[in-house]
Amino acid sequence: MQYFLLYLAVINLAAAAVTIHDKRAAKKHRWRVPEKTLLLLAAAGGALAMYVTMLTIRHKTKHAKFMLGIPAILGLQFLCIFLFFSLGKLNLIKFWVNCNCKSFINSFQKYGSLCENNVF
Repeated sequence: MQYFLLYLAVINLAAAAVTIHDKRAAKKHRWRVPEKTLLLLAAAGGALAMYVTMLTIRHKTKHAKFMLGIPAILGLQFLCIFLFFSLGKLNLIKFWVNCNCKSFINSFQKYGSLCENNVF
């Protein structure tokens, strides 16, 4: 668990640093960090720091790819963390391994539906 937290700290620090570097490079008309790299850092776990940094320094705030994409990535990351801790490590692995249509429905019946009206 502590390695995971250390990883998140490092990747978020790197995401913030790369975002600040890209903003400075943009102001000086120098080589920029590719958008794919920024999005990859966000997807690797640095979405929270990158989003806060972008809002703070007003960088890429007019780009829908970043202002909608990074919160979406962040939401997926929070969902994964929630599922990991609520289902437990072993059950989550079983859930993803058996993730075809029929077992997907059965898994939700077993672990409780995400919908209030128990559609599954």
